[in-house]
Amino acid sequence: MNKKIWKMFCVSSAMLVSLPLLSVTTTANLGPELKVGEINGGLLELDIQILNTGDVPINNVEWNVSVNGGILNKINARGNSIVSRIEANNNEWDRYPATGNGYKLFGIGLITITVTAKAEGVDEATKTIKGLALFSFIIPLG
Repeated sequence: MNKKIWKMFCVSSAMLVSLPLLSVTTTANLGPELKVGEINGGLLELDIQILNTGDVPINNVEWNVSVNGGILNKINARGNSIVSRIEANNNEWDRYPATGNGYKLFGIGLITITVTAKAEGVDEATKTIKGLALFSFIIPLG
């Protein structure tokens, strides 16, 4: 009886050891993939992280930000910029000033911050978080 169990154990072990030698592993090319990362606040600005989690660089990434809310919905700011290139598996930070382009990010109250990033041939990425505006100081809450 013990010989039979030992023989089954040896055959099973040999099969498990040889299994990786017989298997074929393929890796897929992910291509470029955009994501909106962190959104950090501060005095008169928002710092926005745009990520390329794919394995191919992305050129001419256009991002847009909108900030809405505050007491009586008086905060209504928009901004945009273009990042010329984001390498594969990398990120770029860009800054949205709280003043400029005719918009002023000034007020008090809860706000909604939405960032959208897009580039040709890549799916659009969007992230929305809540925040708090205290005059020109922006505090992201999530």
